[in-house]
Amino acid sequence: ALRLGPQAPPLLSCGRRSSQTRRSDELCRRNDQSAAARPLHPRPDTRDVFFVREGASALLQPGEDLAAADRVVTAANGKVVIRFENGSLCTIGPDSELLLADLGAQHGGWLDLVHGIVRLILSPGTRAAESGVRTRAAVASVRSTEFVVDARLDHAAVFVARGTVTVTGRLTGASVTLEAGEGTDVGLREPPTPPKRWGDKRVQDVTARTTLP
Repeated sequence: ALRLGPQAPPLLSCGRRSSQTRRSDELCRRNDQSAAARPLHPRPDTRDVFFVREGASALLQPGEDLAAADRVVTAANGKVVIRFENGSLCTIGPDSELLLADLGAQHGGWLDLVHGIVRLILSPGTRAAESGVRTRAAVASVRSTEFVVDARLDHAAVFVARGTVTVTGRLTGASVTLEAGEGTDVGLREPPTPPKRWGDKRVQDVTARTTLP
């Protein structure tokens, strides 16, 4: 299961390589065990954040136990931070839909971003060789890093705040490696663009959308 708690600061595939970080973000996919993560800090108006389990939806409240395979959905004004049992953190921004997975599982775990934006801070203790975020067009697999994935149906963008991330187009198989401060864009049938340092305006946009007050 997963649980909500207080704030901590797919068109492609991103695989993260080793790097050290002091914070961790992750989403959990379902295991047969109990709570794997917990919502830390939804916005005051919890009507903007809810989860779907076995076809039924409910408002997401702080302390709510979540399970891998639960789907978290945010409205236009909704944001939420989810803390996983292994210490990883995931901020889900507005207008987003994310399928949870257990990032701390020995076999790894993948967060499936249907649409919207998420920021992940993986725990340094994450052992899985394959963990990260998948979108319709790509997969971002990482370890102990901080990065943002912004996805629409036919496009995805990845920005790395700390560490190193490998981004691979799901249909093309082409990959690029991003260092801190760099980003890439991936179209559904296009390879990732060459790594490029993002300008302040774009960085501030994705940061604001994945930061709670």
